[in-house]
Amino acid sequence: LTHAQNSKMSKIIVDIFEGYELSTSDKGILERLQVPVSEDEAKRVEIVRQTTLLDSSQSDDGFDRISSLASRIFSMPYSAITMVDIDRVWYKSLCGIDMNEIP
Repeated sequence: LTHAQNSKMSKIIVDIFEGYELSTSDKGILERLQVPVSEDEAKRVEIVRQTTLLDSSQSDDGFDRISSLASRIFSMPYSAITMVDIDRVWYKSLCGIDMNEIP
């Protein structure tokens, strides 16, 4: 993207998130993005954060049963239930994988 296109995209992204509770750091991350962001993205991020599942205990029997069942149904060695924040992916449940977050 050219500088002008990037600046325009940054303004669009900031406008989309207007009225939602984002930290200064989050806004900075969004302003540096060089990819289109859906108009529903701000609402999605707000809802993900309202669930309080981000950074919650990774071990949760309900979610673990779902990811284990998915592995068996689809005959796959790995499955995951993830929560996608602005700058990271939080793994709420993993089957066959040993990690809890990627930046």
